[in-house]
Amino acid sequence: MNHRLTKCFGRVILRPLAEKDVELLRLLRNRERKWFIYSEEIDQKTQQLWFKKYLKTEDDYMFSVSEVKRPDLIIGMVGLYNFNNMEKTCEFGRIVIDQDTRTEKGLGFDTTVCACKIGFEILGMQRIILEVFMDNIRAMKTYQKTGFITYAKVNGMLKMELITDKFIIKHSL
Repeated sequence: MNHRLTKCFGRVILRPLAEKDVELLRLLRNRERKWFIYSEEIDQKTQQLWFKKYLKTEDDYMFSVSEVKRPDLIIGMVGLYNFNNMEKTCEFGRIVIDQDTRTEKGLGFDTTVCACKIGFEILGMQRIILEVFMDNIRAMKTYQKTGFITYAKVNGMLKMELITDKFIIKHSL
């Protein structure tokens, strides 16, 4: 989706995914592919085709992540997608933070909170869901700290949800 949403939280800035950032996204995603449901390696051509399709998709918001103190350096990506406007729900995911370029720990948490703030405060969602592999302990801890709770376990995955009321109380600044 070609959007203009930008938001800061804590030490991160989320901006619309730009075409110039797509190759970095591919490299980061391939390096961390064991944590993605579709875990095949992605080549440059496939990534470019994905980006062109993404720009035409109405319910898919991808963001580049930068640190506030280094706004020109992309350290990761995150997305909100699969929107159901009648039920006021969307899915959170596609998050990856480059452990080699980030300067501090905990930026995945700041990124998660920032994306959820966009979902709740800007896009008007009432519930955000995600799926995470049960052996991805770091991600599970981040999601729990954000306020997500587990509502199902299926095929080695946790299904988690975050309700706006719980989130707003926990993360209002």
